[in-house]
Amino acid sequence: LGQSVVAIGNALGEFSNSVSTGIVSGLSRSIVAGSGMGDTELLENVIQTDAAINPGNSGGALLNMRGELVGINTAIATGGYERGNRGVGFAIPSNMAERIMSDLIDKGYVTRSWLGVYIQPLDDDASKALEMDSRDGALVTQVVDDSPAEIAGVEEGDVIVRFDNRNITDPSNLRNIVSLMPPGTKSEVIVFRNGSRKVLNVILKELKDGKTVASRNSSSGATILGLEVKEINSSLKQKYNIEDADGKLVIVRVEPGSEAAEKGLMEGDIIKRVGTQQVRSLKEFKKKEKASRAKGSLLLLIKKKDGSSLFVTLNY
Repeated sequence: LGQSVVAIGNALGEFSNSVSTGIVSGLSRSIVAGSGMGDTELLENVIQTDAAINPGNSGGALLNMRGELVGINTAIATGGYERGNRGVGFAIPSNMAERIMSDLIDKGYVTRSWLGVYIQPLDDDASKALEMDSRDGALVTQVVDDSPAEIAGVEEGDVIVRFDNRNITDPSNLRNIVSLMPPGTKSEVIVFRNGSRKVLNVILKELKDGKTVASRNSSSGATILGLEVKEINSSLKQKYNIEDADGKLVIVRVEPGSEAAEKGLMEGDIIKRVGTQQVRSLKEFKKKEKASRAKGSLLLLIKKKDGSSLFVTLNY
Protein backbone atom coordinates (compact mmCIF):
# COMPACT_ATOMS: atom_id res chain seq x y z
CA LEU A 1 0.00 0.00 0.00
CA GLY A 2 1.40 3.38 -1.01
CA GLN A 3 3.87 1.84 -3.47
CA SER A 4 4.62 3.97 -6.55
CA VAL A 5 3.33 2.44 -9.79
CA VAL A 6 3.20 3.16 -13.53
CA ALA A 7 0.19 2.39 -15.75
CA ILE A 8 0.83 1.73 -19.43
CA GLY A 9 -1.80 1.43 -22.15
CA ASN A 10 -3.60 2.77 -25.19
CA ALA A 11 -5.38 5.72 -23.55
CA LEU A 12 -8.82 6.50 -25.00
CA GLY A 13 -8.01 4.09 -27.82
CA GLU A 14 -6.02 6.81 -29.55
CA PHE A 15 -2.75 7.36 -27.71
CA SER A 16 -0.65 4.20 -27.76
CA ASN A 17 2.07 3.54 -25.20
CA SER A 18 0.66 6.16 -22.81
CA VAL A 19 2.26 6.22 -19.37
CA SER A 20 0.80 7.60 -16.14
CA THR A 21 2.07 7.41 -12.58
CA GLY A 22 0.48 7.06 -9.17
CA ILE A 23 0.45 4.88 -6.09
CA VAL A 24 -1.31 1.75 -4.89
CA SER A 25 -4.31 3.24 -3.08
CA GLY A 26 -5.97 0.05 -1.88
CA LEU A 27 -5.76 -3.73 -1.90
CA SER A 28 -8.27 -6.58 -2.05
CA ARG A 29 -11.08 -4.41 -3.40
CA SER A 30 -14.34 -5.92 -4.66
CA ILE A 31 -16.09 -4.05 -7.48
CA VAL A 32 -18.88 -4.55 -10.00
CA ALA A 33 -17.54 -3.68 -13.44
CA GLY A 34 -19.66 -3.03 -16.54
CA SER A 35 -18.94 -2.62 -20.23
CA GLY A 36 -21.45 0.17 -20.76
CA MET A 37 -23.66 -2.25 -22.73
CA GLY A 38 -25.64 -3.41 -19.71
CA ASP A 39 -23.56 -6.47 -18.82
CA THR A 40 -21.67 -6.55 -15.51
CA GLU A 41 -19.32 -8.83 -13.59
CA LEU A 42 -18.01 -9.02 -10.04
CA LEU A 43 -14.26 -8.50 -9.73
CA GLU A 44 -12.69 -9.38 -6.40
CA ASN A 45 -9.27 -8.91 -4.84
CA VAL A 46 -8.33 -6.17 -7.33
CA ILE A 47 -5.69 -3.48 -6.75
CA GLN A 48 -6.83 0.14 -6.52
CA THR A 49 -4.56 2.85 -7.92
CA ASP A 50 -4.76 6.60 -8.55
CA ALA A 51 -2.56 6.31 -11.65
CA ALA A 52 -4.64 7.63 -14.55
CA ILE A 53 -6.41 4.73 -16.27
CA ASN A 54 -8.74 5.59 -19.14
CA PRO A 55 -10.83 3.58 -21.61
CA GLY A 56 -8.34 1.83 -23.84
CA ASN A 57 -5.95 1.13 -20.98
CA SER A 58 -7.57 -2.21 -20.14
CA GLY A 59 -5.11 -5.02 -20.62
CA GLY A 60 -2.13 -2.74 -20.13
CA ALA A 61 0.51 -3.26 -17.48
CA LEU A 62 0.65 -1.79 -14.00
CA LEU A 63 4.34 -1.79 -13.04
CA ASN A 64 6.35 -0.87 -9.97
CA MET A 65 9.42 1.36 -10.13
CA ARG A 66 11.64 -1.67 -10.79
CA GLY A 67 9.67 -2.50 -13.92
CA GLU A 68 8.06 -5.56 -12.32
CA LEU A 69 4.48 -6.44 -13.20
CA VAL A 70 2.09 -5.61 -10.36
CA GLY A 71 -1.21 -6.04 -12.15
CA ILE A 72 -3.23 -5.81 -15.37
CA ASN A 73 -5.26 -2.60 -15.78
CA THR A 74 -8.91 -3.54 -15.83
CA ALA A 75 -11.49 -0.95 -14.75
CA ILE A 76 -12.10 2.60 -13.53
CA ALA A 77 -14.67 4.29 -11.29
CA THR A 78 -16.66 6.77 -13.38
CA GLY A 79 -19.52 7.91 -11.15
CA GLY A 80 -21.97 6.40 -13.61
CA TYR A 81 -21.89 9.09 -16.30
CA GLU A 82 -18.51 10.19 -17.63
CA ARG A 83 -16.05 7.66 -19.01
CA GLY A 84 -12.81 9.44 -18.11
CA ASN A 85 -10.38 8.90 -15.27
CA ARG A 86 -11.34 10.11 -11.77
CA GLY A 87 -8.24 8.91 -9.97
CA VAL A 88 -9.77 5.57 -9.00
CA GLY A 89 -8.59 2.71 -11.20
CA PHE A 90 -8.38 -1.03 -10.67
CA ALA A 91 -6.01 -3.77 -11.80
CA ILE A 92 -6.09 -7.56 -11.56
CA PRO A 93 -3.13 -8.69 -9.38
CA SER A 94 -0.24 -10.22 -11.29
CA ASN A 95 -0.34 -13.50 -9.33
CA MET A 96 -3.98 -14.00 -10.36
CA ALA A 97 -3.14 -13.14 -13.98
CA GLU A 98 -0.23 -15.58 -13.92
CA ARG A 99 -2.47 -18.40 -12.69
CA ILE A 100 -5.00 -17.68 -15.45
CA MET A 101 -2.24 -17.52 -18.08
CA SER A 102 -0.79 -20.86 -16.96
CA ASP A 103 -4.17 -22.57 -17.15
CA LEU A 104 -4.84 -21.20 -20.64
CA ILE A 105 -1.43 -22.34 -21.88
CA ASP A 106 -1.55 -25.78 -20.26
CA LYS A 107 -5.25 -26.66 -20.58
CA GLY A 108 -6.87 -24.15 -22.89
CA TYR A 109 -9.33 -23.10 -20.20
CA VAL A 110 -9.27 -21.62 -16.69
CA THR A 111 -9.81 -23.90 -13.68
CA ARG A 112 -11.12 -22.74 -10.31
CA SER A 113 -11.24 -24.62 -7.05
CA TRP A 114 -14.45 -25.35 -5.20
CA LEU A 115 -15.01 -25.44 -1.44
CA GLY A 116 -18.80 -25.71 -1.36
CA VAL A 117 -20.06 -23.29 1.28
CA TYR A 118 -22.41 -20.32 1.36
CA ILE A 119 -20.90 -17.59 3.53
CA GLN A 120 -21.67 -14.13 4.86
CA PRO A 121 -19.72 -11.49 6.77
CA LEU A 122 -19.88 -11.16 10.54
CA ASP A 123 -21.56 -8.06 11.92
CA ASP A 124 -21.33 -6.84 15.52
CA ASP A 125 -24.49 -8.65 16.59
CA ALA A 126 -23.47 -11.98 15.07
CA SER A 127 -19.93 -11.88 16.47
CA LYS A 128 -21.32 -11.08 19.91
CA ALA A 129 -23.89 -13.88 19.71
CA LEU A 130 -21.17 -16.34 18.68
CA GLU A 131 -18.91 -15.07 21.52
CA MET A 132 -16.13 -14.04 19.14
CA ASP A 133 -13.69 -11.26 19.99
CA SER A 134 -13.54 -9.83 16.44
CA ARG A 135 -15.53 -9.63 13.21
CA ASP A 136 -12.83 -11.36 11.16
CA GLY A 137 -13.85 -14.54 9.37
CA ALA A 138 -16.48 -15.96 7.03
CA LEU A 139 -19.72 -17.20 8.63
CA VAL A 140 -20.99 -20.42 7.03
CA THR A 141 -24.73 -20.34 6.36
CA GLN A 142 -24.98 -23.50 4.27
CA VAL A 143 -22.77 -26.44 3.30
CA VAL A 144 -23.33 -28.02 -0.11
CA ASP A 145 -23.95 -31.78 -0.13
CA ASP A 146 -20.94 -33.92 -1.11
CA SER A 147 -18.74 -30.82 -1.31
CA PRO A 148 -15.11 -30.66 -0.14
CA ALA A 149 -16.33 -28.63 2.85
CA GLU A 150 -18.88 -31.27 3.90
CA ILE A 151 -16.36 -34.07 3.48
CA ALA A 152 -13.89 -32.14 5.66
CA GLY A 153 -16.49 -31.66 8.42
CA VAL A 154 -17.41 -27.98 7.98
CA GLU A 155 -20.84 -27.25 9.49
CA GLU A 156 -23.47 -24.54 9.28
CA GLY A 157 -22.70 -21.91 11.91
CA ASP A 158 -18.93 -22.39 11.69
CA VAL A 159 -16.84 -19.27 11.25
CA ILE A 160 -13.86 -19.92 8.98
CA VAL A 161 -11.08 -17.84 10.54
CA ARG A 162 -8.01 -19.35 8.86
CA PHE A 163 -7.47 -21.16 5.56
CA ASP A 164 -4.21 -22.61 4.23
CA ASN A 165 -2.16 -20.82 6.92
CA ARG A 166 -3.73 -17.43 6.11
CA ASN A 167 -6.09 -15.46 8.32
CA ILE A 168 -9.53 -14.84 6.84
CA THR A 169 -10.83 -11.29 7.20
CA ASP A 170 -14.14 -11.60 5.34
CA PRO A 171 -15.99 -13.75 2.78
CA SER A 172 -14.31 -12.07 -0.22
CA ASN A 173 -10.91 -12.88 1.25
CA LEU A 174 -11.84 -16.57 1.57
CA ARG A 175 -13.29 -16.75 -1.95
CA ASN A 176 -10.14 -15.23 -3.43
CA ILE A 177 -7.82 -17.61 -1.59
CA VAL A 178 -9.83 -20.66 -2.63
CA SER A 179 -10.22 -19.60 -6.27
CA LEU A 180 -6.47 -19.05 -6.68
CA MET A 181 -5.54 -22.49 -5.36
CA PRO A 182 -5.31 -25.39 -7.82
CA PRO A 183 -7.83 -28.24 -7.54
CA GLY A 184 -6.54 -31.13 -5.46
CA THR A 185 -4.79 -28.87 -2.96
CA LYS A 186 -4.97 -30.10 0.64
CA SER A 187 -5.36 -27.22 3.09
CA GLU A 188 -5.73 -26.82 6.81
CA VAL A 189 -8.89 -24.98 7.82
CA ILE A 190 -9.50 -23.48 11.26
CA VAL A 191 -13.12 -22.84 12.20
CA PHE A 192 -14.63 -21.23 15.28
CA ARG A 193 -17.39 -23.52 16.57
CA ASN A 194 -19.30 -23.43 19.87
CA GLY A 195 -16.80 -21.11 21.56
CA SER A 196 -13.58 -22.81 20.50
CA ARG A 197 -11.37 -23.36 17.47
CA LYS A 198 -11.37 -26.61 15.55
CA VAL A 199 -8.81 -27.73 12.94
CA LEU A 200 -10.07 -29.46 9.78
CA ASN A 201 -8.39 -30.61 6.58
CA VAL A 202 -10.00 -30.05 3.21
CA ILE A 203 -9.06 -31.19 -0.29
CA LEU A 204 -10.33 -28.73 -2.89
CA LYS A 205 -12.03 -29.95 -6.05
CA GLU A 206 -12.33 -28.36 -9.47
CA LEU A 207 -15.36 -26.10 -9.86
CA LYS A 208 -17.73 -27.51 -12.47
CA ASP A 209 -20.65 -25.79 -14.18
CA GLY A 210 -23.64 -25.50 -11.87
CA LYS A 211 -21.65 -25.77 -8.64
CA THR A 212 -21.69 -23.00 -6.07
CA VAL A 213 -18.40 -21.79 -4.69
CA ALA A 214 -18.41 -20.45 -1.89
CA SER A 215 -24.07 -23.97 -2.14
CA ARG A 216 -44.59 -33.62 11.61
CA ASN A 217 -46.95 -33.27 13.89
CA SER A 218 -49.14 -30.18 14.20
CA SER A 219 -48.28 -27.92 17.10
CA SER A 220 -49.26 -24.57 18.48
CA GLY A 221 -46.90 -21.81 17.45
CA ALA A 222 -44.60 -19.47 19.32
CA THR A 223 -44.46 -15.71 18.83
CA ILE A 224 -41.04 -14.26 19.62
CA LEU A 225 -39.50 -10.92 18.62
CA GLY A 226 -42.15 -10.31 15.99
CA LEU A 227 -42.02 -13.86 14.57
CA GLU A 228 -44.73 -16.50 14.76
CA VAL A 229 -43.07 -19.90 14.41
CA LYS A 230 -44.67 -23.32 13.91
CA GLU A 231 -43.50 -26.87 13.50
CA ILE A 232 -43.80 -28.00 9.91
CA ASN A 233 -46.67 -30.39 9.18
CA SER A 234 -48.13 -31.72 5.91
CA SER A 235 -50.38 -28.71 5.33
CA LEU A 236 -47.53 -26.23 5.92
CA LYS A 237 -45.28 -28.26 3.61
CA GLN A 238 -47.83 -27.92 0.86
CA LYS A 239 -48.56 -24.25 1.56
CA TYR A 240 -44.92 -23.14 1.52
CA ASN A 241 -43.54 -25.83 -0.85
CA ILE A 242 -41.19 -27.23 1.81
CA GLU A 243 -39.06 -30.33 1.29
CA ASP A 244 -38.40 -32.87 4.06
CA ALA A 245 -34.72 -31.93 4.25
CA ASP A 246 -35.37 -28.20 4.59
CA GLY A 247 -35.97 -28.11 8.33
CA LYS A 248 -38.52 -28.52 11.11
CA LEU A 249 -39.70 -24.96 11.84
CA VAL A 250 -41.28 -22.36 9.58
CA ILE A 251 -42.15 -18.69 10.09
CA VAL A 252 -45.88 -18.26 9.48
CA ARG A 253 -46.13 -14.56 10.32
CA VAL A 254 -43.81 -11.57 10.65
CA GLU A 255 -45.06 -8.57 12.61
CA PRO A 256 -45.00 -5.45 10.39
CA GLY A 257 -42.50 -2.85 11.62
CA SER A 258 -40.60 -5.34 13.76
CA GLU A 259 -36.84 -5.79 13.60
CA ALA A 260 -37.46 -9.16 11.97
CA ALA A 261 -39.40 -7.49 9.16
CA GLU A 262 -36.74 -4.81 8.76
CA LYS A 263 -34.07 -7.49 8.39
CA GLY A 264 -35.97 -9.20 5.61
CA LEU A 265 -37.55 -12.18 7.38
CA MET A 266 -40.71 -13.32 5.64
CA GLU A 267 -43.58 -15.77 5.97
CA GLY A 268 -42.41 -19.13 4.66
CA ASP A 269 -38.79 -18.72 5.76
CA ILE A 270 -37.41 -21.79 7.53
CA ILE A 271 -35.49 -21.65 10.83
CA LYS A 272 -32.62 -24.14 10.63
CA ARG A 273 -30.54 -23.21 13.68
CA VAL A 274 -30.56 -21.09 16.82
CA GLY A 275 -27.00 -19.87 17.16
CA THR A 276 -24.94 -22.78 15.87
CA GLN A 277 -27.30 -25.46 17.17
CA GLN A 278 -29.89 -27.24 15.02
CA VAL A 279 -33.49 -27.09 16.19
CA ARG A 280 -35.75 -30.08 15.55
CA SER A 281 -38.89 -29.10 17.42
CA LEU A 282 -40.79 -26.09 18.69
CA LYS A 283 -40.00 -27.13 22.27
CA GLU A 284 -36.28 -27.19 21.46
CA PHE A 285 -36.58 -23.80 19.76
CA LYS A 286 -38.24 -22.24 22.81
CA LYS A 287 -35.55 -23.65 25.11
CA LYS A 288 -32.69 -22.30 23.02
CA GLU A 289 -34.46 -18.98 22.54
CA LYS A 290 -34.86 -18.59 26.29
CA ALA A 291 -31.14 -19.29 26.80
CA SER A 292 -30.31 -16.59 24.23
CA ARG A 293 -32.04 -13.87 26.24
CA ALA A 294 -29.11 -13.64 28.64
CA LYS A 295 -26.90 -12.65 25.69
CA GLY A 296 -29.33 -9.93 24.63
CA SER A 297 -29.78 -11.24 21.10
CA LEU A 298 -31.15 -14.22 19.16
CA LEU A 299 -29.07 -15.54 16.26
CA LEU A 300 -31.03 -17.52 13.68
CA LEU A 301 -29.96 -19.40 10.56
CA ILE A 302 -32.72 -18.84 8.02
CA LYS A 303 -33.36 -20.68 4.76
CA LYS A 304 -35.11 -18.44 2.24
CA LYS A 305 -37.61 -19.51 -0.40
CA ASP A 306 -34.96 -19.21 -3.12
CA GLY A 307 -32.85 -21.85 -1.35
CA SER A 308 -30.22 -19.46 0.02
CA SER A 309 -29.39 -19.34 3.74
CA LEU A 310 -28.24 -16.50 5.98
CA PHE A 311 -27.75 -15.71 9.65
CA VAL A 312 -29.97 -12.99 11.12
CA THR A 313 -29.55 -11.45 14.57
CA LEU A 314 -32.59 -10.13 16.46
CA ASN A 315 -32.13 -8.05 19.61
CA TYR A 316 -34.27 -8.29 22.74
